[in-house]
Amino acid sequence: MRKLKVKNIILFILIIIALIVLGFCAFKFILKRPKKEVKINEFPMYISSEDLDVTLYDLEYNEVSSLVRGTEVIVYDIEIVNETADETNTNKYKKIRYNNADYLVLEESLVSDKEKIIKEEILYVRTPLVLYSSSEESIINGYIKKGEELNIIGYDYLNTDGTVNMYKVNYNENIGYVYKKYTVKTKEEALLNYDENGIYTIHSGRPNTN
Repeated sequence: MRKLKVKNIILFILIIIALIVLGFCAFKFILKRPKKEVKINEFPMYISSEDLDVTLYDLEYNEVSSLVRGTEVIVYDIEIVNETADETNTNKYKKIRYNNADYLVLEESLVSDKEKIIKEEILYVRTPLVLYSSSEESIINGYIKKGEELNIIGYDYLNTDGTVNMYKVNYNENIGYVYKKYTVKTKEEALLNYDENGIYTIHSGRPNTN
């Protein structure tokens, strides 16, 4: 009877050990099993600004670099919450990928439509210029005087530094194209004296070539 009792105890202990071993093996299997990746949607967008470039931030919101407007980047479809921001900072950010590196950029600096890359709305003529009917042909649609205001409604293309070649404008209900190099941002600047190369005339004795 005693031998039977001892035998049962040994059997019970073996069962416990077997269960422990099985449990340990199952736990290791679960740990080694590859985790199911959460798919984050990504889509291309373009850097947009009134200026030539836009500031890039690292994932800690530190300024680290910049990108020329018109640059195509990959945007992650995730919500970014700036936990370090105070009540006065209402900026919204997007996480992007460029050249295999991740950055943050202001949400307002991204557009999906190439036509919206530039954000200039009003510019002024710094030296008399020609209004062309097309950006591809030299058909003249009119002339515009120095200091006149131009409503910007588009552009032909961007150079590699983010500058516009020709703006599409609306001037007194006339639609046409003008070269960017003859325009400035403010009326005050437009009324200053420039030479034919767009250099501000600083010497009082220098003739006004306009």
